[in-house]
Order: sequence, then C-alpha cells, then structure tokens
Amino acid sequence: MIAQLWYWLFPDTFYYIGLPNTAIEEHGGIASLSSTEWWGSFILTFLPNSAILYALYYLYRLTTFLSAGQWFEEVCEQCCSHISKSLFVYVVLNITHATLLVVLLTMDNPPGKREFAIGFGGDDLMALVLALFALTIAHMVRLARQQRDELNEII
Repeated sequence: MIAQLWYWLFPDTFYYIGLPNTAIEEHGGIASLSSTEWWGSFILTFLPNSAILYALYYLYRLTTFLSAGQWFEEVCEQCCSHISKSLFVYVVLNITHATLLVVLLTMDNPPGKREFAIGFGGDDLMALVLALFALTIAHMVRLARQQRDELNEII
C-alpha cells in the first residue's frame, strides 16, 4: 500500500524502487492523466487494498484470541469467516479495479479506440485459495466447538 501511495505522489522516483502500474503506463503514464482520471485511478487502485487491510485486522484479532487459548470459541470462527469474506471481496475488487481502470483511462478516446479488458491473475487465484482455506478453518472451528459443547453436556 505504501508503494502504491509512493507511485501516485512521486511517480518519477517510483521507478527506482518498484514496478509501475502497467495499465497507466500503457496509456501515457500519470503525467498524461486529467484530474478526473487521476483521482478515479487513485481511488480505484486503493479499493482492493482496503479489503486486504480488513482481512489483516481480523487476522490480528484471530492471533490474539489464539494466543489467549480461545481456540474453539465463536470469535475465532467469526474472525476466520471475516478473513474469508474479505479475501473473496479482494478478488472481486481486484478484477473490477483492473477492468474499471482501463475503462476510465480510455473513456475520453474517440469511439472505436476505447478499451474494455477483464483480467484474472495469479494474485487473484492465490487470494481465492486463501479465502477457501479461511472458510474451511471457520467451518472446522464451528464443528469442533459443537463437538466440545456436546461432550460437555454428556459429562
């Protein structure tokens, strides 16, 4: 997220520390963007990261509950569920971000020169796999909690 902020605020120096946004560079770079395109692109690039930050917040909460020994509590299941949902949202936002960015950058082009592109990359696939893992862990915690409660009723 810091690299993206650096890219938008100091685009000339960004090339020394990382890779540029290829969609923006293919359409003339940051310097050629109008103010509407600049602000729209700026907001669009931060949307997927907001879902990742949400997932990291719940991952932090999950680790605090686990370190306190609350392995099979409902809060752990809820944290895993939130992580899973936010990673699914990340995948959707990342695909939407790439599509809307290309549409935004070419909306001022004359008819026939506008572009529409949908992309699904390796990062999206990895996030989808992690979301499925988090959903599976949430389900396992729910089943373990149900079995623990059932055993406590027997004793």
